[in-house]
Amino acid sequence: MRSAWLAAALFAASSAAGIRFQDPPYRSVRPGMPADSYVLLHRDSPYTHVAWVVSPSANHMSLVFFDASQGGVCLNPRWEGDPALANRPINPGTLTSSMYALTFPAAALLNRSLMSKAGGDPAKAAPRVLIVGLGAGAGIAVLAHHFPEASITVVDIDPVVIQIAEEGYPYLGWLRTQKTADGRPRLREVVMDARQFIRQAGREGERFDLVVMDAFTLGLTVPPHLMTREFFRETAACMDPDGVMITNIHASYSGKKAALLGGAIRTMQAAGFKGIHTLPVHWFGEPKDHLQPESLRNCMVLAAREGISPDERPDRWARVLSWKPYPDLPTGKWVNRSLSLANSERFVSAKIPLDDPQHPLDPSFLDLLDRVMRQTTQRFQAPGGHVAVSNDRVLIGMAGDVVRRAYGGRAPLGWDKIPAEVALVQEETDWVQLARDSFRYTAQLAGAHSVVPPEAVAALDEDDVKAGVWFPDGLDGEPVSWIIRDAPLFTDARPNADIANAIR
Repeated sequence: MRSAWLAAALFAASSAAGIRFQDPPYRSVRPGMPADSYVLLHRDSPYTHVAWVVSPSANHMSLVFFDASQGGVCLNPRWEGDPALANRPINPGTLTSSMYALTFPAAALLNRSLMSKAGGDPAKAAPRVLIVGLGAGAGIAVLAHHFPEASITVVDIDPVVIQIAEEGYPYLGWLRTQKTADGRPRLREVVMDARQFIRQAGREGERFDLVVMDAFTLGLTVPPHLMTREFFRETAACMDPDGVMITNIHASYSGKKAALLGGAIRTMQAAGFKGIHTLPVHWFGEPKDHLQPESLRNCMVLAAREGISPDERPDRWARVLSWKPYPDLPTGKWVNRSLSLANSERFVSAKIPLDDPQHPLDPSFLDLLDRVMRQTTQRFQAPGGHVAVSNDRVLIGMAGDVVRRAYGGRAPLGWDKIPAEVALVQEETDWVQLARDSFRYTAQLAGAHSVVPPEAVAALDEDDVKAGVWFPDGLDGEPVSWIIRDAPLFTDARPNADIANAIR
């Protein structure tokens, strides 16, 4: 039963990746989304439909492309960098709700020459960063926060994305006006196809210490021409010799979506990247010892000209393992508490905030809820907080009545007629602690073991790849080596779209 609710909690994290819009009012109405979610801005372009979706109660906003979230940030702590913008109603800081964006600094921390020049101090490092795909700008915010001397170039093919990102997230516009200590722009935005930019950068001798590949098309597929052997060769040509590339691939380590991840790894190796290692991103609701290899997730692939595995570079991985996101922000200050309904597979209602002054819930019910949820056997710690589940029909009925009264009789999605086969799910998330826990669990998993047993290596065929992580003691009781069999090779003649479309 616990695994079922764990899967439900995972769905909570991924449900923000898909929404549909409804007028009036212009709100997101998908189960698992906060009840007060609304669309702040939206734009259409020849490439996409894009919108900022905001939830004040969840302290969260994300940039949604078609029906998929491509990154998000927390509304608080607010950004106070420019007094002229201090009074904007929506003015997020750099704390991100996108756990994959927190892995970007790992690539810089693994760069030998970059960190040596900085004496091992990220605040003194001055990485030249190339980001392919702007998204919400969460990755930019993470790098700019933790590497204040970073000079970041972001390339996006769609000018509308750059426009709406800056309009909804003023921190990006301010960052573009700033300079590093040696006079380089802290943020440069380029509207161009990334492959054309990289080819031009290589010809002109421009070099980067860190390359972040974070571009997606509809369906969370990497654009085909940005995941081929020829493209990765061009990318390597514009990287510093110690440079590290990190690529965001929405896939899995086993199952049918493993072909996409395996193909990316094999293709990078064919392009000359000798060091390949992966970072499987953890989500809220997924304890570190219950990661499911077959689950879709952000699989962050690190690639370099030399070996970068924990076994080959233990000193560099020690730096990654000791890195702490947002050391200047306190925990316990930005905490999100919510209540929702779920069956054994997924959420079936909107999330109701427990601390929303606009729709306060009955205090006596909240006291009862806390007592019951603290005693339930279906309660477990998760990165950044906890999840508790109750099947008590009396409590569920009371919750429905309390929620309907709080919302003036206009029940949020899923709270009007409550089905019989549902449970009550209480979640608590500390955004700062979630960032720290998620990165720590991801780094510990990726940094644990990478040397696959010799007998497994001997059995590898030409089309097999090592996914970069080995579990000698197993995962969830089963030995896991994460060797992906029959990985395809992506080339300009046969790009990844052929594989991705065949297995969707």
